[in-house]
Amino acid sequence: GGGGASAAAETKAEAASEEDPIGFALLPTLTLVDAITDRIEKYGLMRQESKDVALWGRIEVKAVEKQIRTLRSKVQTIDEAAQAAKAAWETAWEVVDNDKATVQQAMDLATQTLQHVSRTSSEMLEVNTAVQTARSLAKEHEQQAIEGMEIAPQFWKAVVKVLKSTQERLKLHDQVMRAALRRTDEPKALALYQADLTLQLVNEKLRRWSDEEKILREEARKSNLIREKERIDAAQRATAEEKERQQQELLRQQQEMTKQRDAAVQWGRNFVQPMNLLYTGGQQPPLPQQQPPRPQAPPPPSGPPVPTAAVQPPPPPPGSRKGARSAAAPLIGLK
Repeated sequence: GGGGASAAAETKAEAASEEDPIGFALLPTLTLVDAITDRIEKYGLMRQESKDVALWGRIEVKAVEKQIRTLRSKVQTIDEAAQAAKAAWETAWEVVDNDKATVQQAMDLATQTLQHVSRTSSEMLEVNTAVQTARSLAKEHEQQAIEGMEIAPQFWKAVVKVLKSTQERLKLHDQVMRAALRRTDEPKALALYQADLTLQLVNEKLRRWSDEEKILREEARKSNLIREKERIDAAQRATAEEKERQQQELLRQQQEMTKQRDAAVQWGRNFVQPMNLLYTGGQQPPLPQQQPPRPQAPPPPSGPPVPTAAVQPPPPPPGSRKGARSAAAPLIGLK
């Protein structure tokens, strides 16, 4: 049942579409309202765009002017860097006698100069890029304003004036920027050149001093080895000489003791008289017969005294009395 009703409705609709138009159906559809609505929307967008472009021109000019004001200090920084590089070179050139502290100061000054020049140059290039970008955008906005003047001059007329003023001021800033770049070309190149030469000079001096120190250390090591060898040789010679001296001293002492012993023995013999001993087999030995008196010597003649023939025993050598007594003891016992 449902499928038949649907088919009938479709047949009726096709029949209605095939009927001939009647009345106002023959007139074209009116588009005025749509055109006016579209135009109003475009005018609104254009009005907002004109305001945005005018606002951009004022803000962009102020931003570029703020950056341009920093150029004076940047140019001064480049000039000071050139003077610093020159001072670093003179300091490094005048350093003598392995003065590493002064050389390090010159190296630090040259390194700081390179850093300042590099940083300042980058900042100046950024300002130049900002100026060129602003000028390019100003031209695009100016072309947009010219096109807008044809459609809605009431919106773009003031904007064209703002953009023209913006273009003129940006052109002036571009001229200032170019002049600053030309002004800093020579001192910047001089600073970089002298700073680089200073670093090369410092590195050369440090390398030469390092080589000299190595040579001096090697010479000192060899000298120490030579002195140590000489000290060892001298000690060995002194030891050998001391050993030889001790041997000679020992030999001298032995010879001296032998002389003292011989002298002590000789001194004891001078007091010993030989005795004729007779063994009787346990009987008392006979008393010794009294020796006849020796004839008296004639009296000495008058005049100076003549030394007698009696020979006195020599005095015992010093330190040999004990040895003499010990040597003479057996002989005295016999007496």
